[in-house]
Amino acid sequence: MRHILFFNLFLICHTVLIAQPKQEVRAAWVATVFSLDWPKQTIKNAEAQQKELIVIFDKLKKANFNTVFFQVRLRGDVIYNSRYEPVNRNIAFSPQYDPLSFAVEECHKRGLELHAWFTPYNLGRDHKSPTICNHTDIVKSCKSKNKNGEYYFDPGEPQTNQYLLSLITELVSNYDIDGFHFDRIRYPDAGEDFDDFPTFRKYSNGQNTRTWRRENINTFVYAVYDAIKAIKPWVQVSSSVVGVYSNLPSVARSYLKAYDDAYQDPADWLKKGKHDFIVPMMYFTNDLFLPSLNEWMDYSSGRFIVPGLGIFKLDENEGNWPPEWITRQIQFSRANNAQGNAFFRTLFLTENKKGILDELIRNYYTNPALLYPLKWLKDTPPTPPADPEIKKTGNTVQLQWQELKNSNNEKVFYNVYCSPFTPVDISNPKNIIATRLETTSLPIKNPSGYYYVITSYDRYHNESIASEEVYL
Repeated sequence: MRHILFFNLFLICHTVLIAQPKQEVRAAWVATVFSLDWPKQTIKNAEAQQKELIVIFDKLKKANFNTVFFQVRLRGDVIYNSRYEPVNRNIAFSPQYDPLSFAVEECHKRGLELHAWFTPYNLGRDHKSPTICNHTDIVKSCKSKNKNGEYYFDPGEPQTNQYLLSLITELVSNYDIDGFHFDRIRYPDAGEDFDDFPTFRKYSNGQNTRTWRRENINTFVYAVYDAIKAIKPWVQVSSSVVGVYSNLPSVARSYLKAYDDAYQDPADWLKKGKHDFIVPMMYFTNDLFLPSLNEWMDYSSGRFIVPGLGIFKLDENEGNWPPEWITRQIQFSRANNAQGNAFFRTLFLTENKKGILDELIRNYYTNPALLYPLKWLKDTPPTPPADPEIKKTGNTVQLQWQELKNSNNEKVFYNVYCSPFTPVDISNPKNIIATRLETTSLPIKNPSGYYYVITSYDRYHNESIASEEVYL
């Protein structure tokens, strides 16, 4: 029966575009490891690197994205000012230029959220790196065939959690990020070859290896979620996880499983309220994508599922997928009530690989989208903006309103809607013309004959009712 439902869904999505929702996560991963997405300059020049970032963010904004997963910790090195780890050698860091501060500011100018993408355990192959040399007591090598020579923090060592929590709380305290996004928060793929037997013998307390490893990851996840929320409760916690949770009897081919092969238990994190959303890395074709999506939605526990789409597969050397395989997965995600999609990687968007960015703008992301409210964190919407008015100065027209003062000192943002009809329907995404504004004015480019309203929007994505209408 499930195969029939999937086939029918395939036919529907293939022939009719499912309507764009008002609320949807539209995220892109910006990879800094090995300079995959940024920075591309071979010379460490701060101005050139800043210009590169601006181009990336401008293109994402033009395509109506709303979230950036920006890689801030790579392989035991970082791209920001840390007392614990060195800055990556490809980054033009200086006292006058902090790349993470710059990225946060530029994202916020464009109404984009920045989520700090953080890789906790992987330390790369350089055994002389400062992080490995300074923590030899909790660093282990991976001796499997595919991972020979790589180093990892040992998740079973209590000192690993202590050190990582120091790094994470430092970053959350010092930067105005909107989310904390973990990657590879798991054991190496060939986990049985990971050299952690001494740790297991010391701490397992009678558990079998698989259960003990999963509990080590869980313990870290619980601790880090609570630590982040204690500092800034609005900072969202998410992880990119292995794309299939467990065994799928309906799928004939082999695949990596989060629960059994990587010792991840994202279903547990969601059930216990220790993640705000997860991003399964579903970089596979529809015979596996659909069953896995169905499974993830069953395990959501009221939190968000944001399937990650492998647009790198469009590359001729990575799979040579036709672009409709990606757009079809967007349709599948919407039809199954997932909360959006994330795209790996940004380079393939900004280079418009096989026209994918143009296709998103033309048919899938034609309107801006707000983010879903995080009601388990806060469910009280702010009050609407007061005193909206339209001011004409020469040839310029500005929509203006009063700044909203939030009693608890949290930021408040603004969304603007426009329609030729009154009352302006703020449930219709086609009426959205601006999201997450930090300013209290907006230049108006439409001709006369339109009605405008503004809503307030807090850091938990709660939206107010509409302001009074103004008419141009």
